[in-house]
Amino acid sequence: MKNIVIFGDSYSSFSGFIPSDHSAYYNTSTRSDSDISNPNQMWWQQIINATDSNLLYNTSWSGTTISKNGPEHANKGPAFVDRLDTLIADGYFEENQVDTVFVFGGTNDYGHGDAPIGGFTDRTPDTFYGACHYLFSGLIKKYLGLKQIKL
Repeated sequence: MKNIVIFGDSYSSFSGFIPSDHSAYYNTSTRSDSDISNPNQMWWQQIINATDSNLLYNTSWSGTTISKNGPEHANKGPAFVDRLDTLIADGYFEENQVDTVFVFGGTNDYGHGDAPIGGFTDRTPDTFYGACHYLFSGLIKKYLGLKQIKL
């Protein structure tokens, strides 16, 4: 059985499947803008069921960005790169066997994020391109053979 970790925004958040201090978009009540009311309807649960995998950790947080949040969006929650730093500092990757990481984000960086897009050579988490490099290379450094799937 493969252990899966998810970094995501609202599209990956379901109440009861993310840490209690994270903001969830989906729960067991049907929203007026979505027909999802069961975790089995989530994209990640369908993959888990189809591959006989285990959801080890889902660090999704509704409204968050991959890049560092600017002052306008600081109340949305920590950016993906901040959540990675916290997991590394807490020793999460040393204490757990992670086989696959799914990263489903960028919608909020585009839709309402205020970090600049930057360029392909950026290495700072303050731009979108730099934050993607920071996140993906940070995961590679922790697990050289880790399978990363970016959505």
